[in-house]
Amino acid sequence: MKRVTLYVILLFAITAAASKSYGQWHNNRQLAITTTSLPGGTAGKAYSGRIAVTGGATPYTFLASGLPSGLSINGATGAISGTPAQSSVGTASAAFTVKDSTRPTPKSATAHLQIAIAASVAPTTLSITTVS
Repeated sequence: MKRVTLYVILLFAITAAASKSYGQWHNNRQLAITTTSLPGGTAGKAYSGRIAVTGGATPYTFLASGLPSGLSINGATGAISGTPAQSSVGTASAAFTVKDSTRPTPKSATAHLQIAIAASVAPTTLSITTVS
Protein backbone atom coordinates (compact mmCIF):
# COMPACT_ATOMS: atom_id res chain seq x y z
CA MET A 1 0.00 0.00 0.00
CA LYS A 2 2.90 2.35 0.74
CA ARG A 3 4.28 1.78 -2.78
CA VAL A 4 0.97 2.69 -4.42
CA THR A 5 0.72 5.85 -2.33
CA LEU A 6 4.29 6.79 -3.22
CA TYR A 7 3.60 6.27 -6.95
CA VAL A 8 0.43 8.36 -6.78
CA ILE A 9 2.25 11.19 -5.00
CA LEU A 10 5.15 11.01 -7.45
CA LEU A 11 2.78 11.02 -10.44
CA PHE A 12 0.89 14.00 -9.00
CA ALA A 13 4.15 15.94 -8.49
CA ILE A 14 5.32 15.26 -12.05
CA THR A 15 1.95 16.28 -13.50
CA ALA A 16 1.88 19.50 -11.44
CA ALA A 17 5.43 20.43 -12.50
CA ALA A 18 4.69 19.75 -16.17
CA SER A 19 1.47 21.79 -16.06
CA LYS A 20 3.24 24.71 -14.42
CA SER A 21 6.05 24.62 -16.98
CA TYR A 22 3.58 24.55 -19.89
CA GLY A 23 1.56 27.40 -18.41
CA GLN A 24 4.66 29.56 -17.99
CA TRP A 25 5.86 28.76 -21.51
CA HIS A 26 2.43 29.39 -23.02
CA ASN A 27 1.95 32.76 -21.27
CA ASN A 28 5.50 33.90 -21.97
CA ARG A 29 5.14 33.63 -25.73
CA GLN A 30 5.36 37.01 -27.41
CA LEU A 31 1.99 38.61 -28.15
CA ALA A 32 1.70 39.44 -31.86
CA ILE A 33 -0.91 40.51 -34.39
CA THR A 34 -0.56 38.10 -37.32
CA THR A 35 -2.99 39.77 -39.72
CA THR A 36 -0.96 41.43 -42.49
CA SER A 37 -3.79 42.76 -44.67
CA LEU A 38 -7.52 43.33 -44.51
CA PRO A 39 -10.10 42.79 -47.25
CA GLY A 40 -11.42 45.79 -49.13
CA GLY A 41 -15.03 46.83 -48.88
CA THR A 42 -17.69 48.74 -50.74
CA ALA A 43 -19.64 51.71 -49.42
CA GLY A 44 -23.17 50.73 -48.51
CA LYS A 45 -22.43 46.97 -48.40
CA ALA A 46 -21.76 44.82 -45.31
CA TYR A 47 -18.08 44.47 -44.44
CA SER A 48 -16.35 41.66 -42.56
CA GLY A 49 -12.71 41.31 -41.51
CA ARG A 50 -10.79 40.01 -38.50
CA ILE A 51 -7.62 40.70 -36.55
CA ALA A 52 -5.75 37.47 -35.70
CA VAL A 53 -3.41 37.16 -32.73
CA THR A 54 -0.89 34.66 -31.34
CA GLY A 55 0.90 34.40 -28.01
CA GLY A 56 0.18 36.05 -24.70
CA ALA A 57 -2.60 34.99 -22.36
CA THR A 58 -6.27 34.86 -23.30
CA PRO A 59 -8.74 36.48 -23.20
CA TYR A 60 -7.65 39.35 -25.42
CA THR A 61 -9.01 42.89 -25.69
CA PHE A 62 -9.01 44.55 -29.13
CA LEU A 63 -8.99 48.29 -29.86
CA ALA A 64 -8.97 50.17 -33.17
CA SER A 65 -8.58 53.77 -34.27
CA GLY A 66 -8.90 55.26 -37.74
CA LEU A 67 -11.49 52.78 -39.03
CA PRO A 68 -13.59 53.95 -41.97
CA SER A 69 -16.91 55.51 -40.95
CA GLY A 70 -19.52 52.80 -40.37
CA LEU A 71 -17.04 50.09 -39.29
CA SER A 72 -16.24 48.97 -35.74
CA ILE A 73 -14.21 46.28 -34.00
CA ASN A 74 -15.55 43.71 -31.55
CA GLY A 75 -13.41 44.22 -28.44
CA ALA A 76 -13.53 40.54 -27.47
CA THR A 77 -13.07 38.77 -30.84
CA GLY A 78 -11.20 41.18 -33.12
CA ALA A 79 -13.94 40.96 -35.75
CA ILE A 80 -14.35 44.11 -37.85
CA SER A 81 -17.83 44.63 -39.19
CA GLY A 82 -20.38 47.19 -40.28
CA THR A 83 -21.44 48.99 -43.42
CA PRO A 84 -18.94 51.55 -44.70
CA ALA A 85 -20.43 54.98 -45.28
CA GLN A 86 -20.19 56.70 -48.67
CA SER A 87 -18.00 59.33 -46.98
CA SER A 88 -15.38 56.65 -46.21
CA VAL A 89 -14.54 55.90 -49.86
CA GLY A 90 -10.77 55.68 -50.26
CA THR A 91 -8.02 53.99 -48.28
CA ALA A 92 -7.94 54.35 -44.51
CA SER A 93 -4.91 53.55 -42.38
CA ALA A 94 -6.16 52.08 -39.11
CA ALA A 95 -4.21 51.24 -35.95
CA PHE A 96 -5.13 48.00 -34.18
CA THR A 97 -4.02 47.20 -30.64
CA VAL A 98 -4.51 43.96 -28.75
CA LYS A 99 -3.94 43.52 -25.02
CA ASP A 100 -3.73 40.15 -23.32
CA SER A 101 -4.57 39.01 -19.77
CA THR A 102 -1.03 38.58 -18.42
CA ARG A 103 -0.88 39.48 -14.74
CA PRO A 104 0.15 41.82 -13.24
CA THR A 105 0.99 43.76 -16.42
CA PRO A 106 -0.85 42.90 -19.67
CA LYS A 107 1.21 42.62 -22.84
CA SER A 108 0.16 44.58 -25.92
CA ALA A 109 0.87 44.60 -29.65
CA THR A 110 -0.05 47.14 -32.33
CA ALA A 111 -0.32 46.90 -36.11
CA HIS A 112 -1.14 49.53 -38.74
CA LEU A 113 -3.23 48.14 -41.59
CA GLN A 114 -5.02 49.68 -44.54
CA ILE A 115 -8.64 49.19 -45.48
CA ALA A 116 -9.70 50.24 -48.99
CA ILE A 117 -13.35 51.20 -49.44
CA ALA A 118 -14.66 51.44 -53.00
CA ALA A 119 -17.56 53.63 -54.09
CA SER A 120 -20.81 51.82 -54.57
CA VAL A 121 -21.95 51.67 -58.15
CA ALA A 122 -25.55 52.67 -58.67
CA PRO A 123 -27.41 50.21 -60.84
CA THR A 124 -28.15 51.55 -64.29
CA THR A 125 -31.76 51.93 -65.25
CA LEU A 126 -32.87 49.50 -67.88
CA SER A 127 -35.13 50.95 -70.48
CA ILE A 128 -36.84 49.05 -73.23
CA THR A 129 -37.70 50.79 -76.45
CA THR A 130 -39.85 49.17 -79.02
CA VAL A 131 -39.61 49.99 -82.67
CA SER A 132 -42.57 49.31 -84.90
